[in-house]
Amino acid sequence: MKDPQFYKLNKHNEVVPCSVAEWHKWIITLPKERTVGQEKIGDFIISTVFLGADNNLFGQTLEYFETMVFHHDYDHASPIFPVERYETYRQALYGHALMVEKVKQYINKRK
Repeated sequence: MKDPQFYKLNKHNEVVPCSVAEWHKWIITLPKERTVGQEKIGDFIISTVFLGADNNLFGQTLEYFETMVFHHDYDHASPIFPVERYETYRQALYGHALMVEKVKQYINKRK
């Protein structure tokens, strides 16, 4: 398992390492900076955020960003759509847009 490390985004949305104190301050004082995208479509909320840590503790890839889909009735992710994770801000933006389209297609099929 990797040692825990903390990260923040610089002004160019690049992931940069930081101390736990810097990370905590950044997360608390700039919560909107963590949000890559958030959309409400029908009964679903698609949320893509910067995590501030690499969530792939055992793998070779780096995962700093995450997209989750929530149903408005639940406190947890929708089991219909898998959690997606990304290494870069650009990948997260693209992944968010893809998930928005997946949710729209799902809703249209149910009509």
